[in-house]
Amino acid sequence: MSMSEMTALGALMLTVITNVVWIAAWYVGNQKSTEVKKYAAERDFNHLKNNQLQISESINHLMDEVKNDFDSLQRDILEIKITLGLHNKKDSG
Repeated sequence: MSMSEMTALGALMLTVITNVVWIAAWYVGNQKSTEVKKYAAERDFNHLKNNQLQISESINHLMDEVKNDFDSLQRDILEIKITLGLHNKKDSG
């Protein structure tokens, strides 16, 4: 085997080895990237889920407050009707 053939064979081997190392590094990096993206998607989903739960709880609290306000208004209106003597006119009419 001549010196030029040995040099060509060495260059070919070096090229093959570096490409294999590059492919392995790319694969490992891609796997890590996929795991990071999966983790980020799960975290974002959990944030959205928790925000939705908080919004639902806030709406329920608001509805309870509105119901209490309407109950209070209804009692006040009934008290005014009783004071004015209007509560029986509807029943006796």
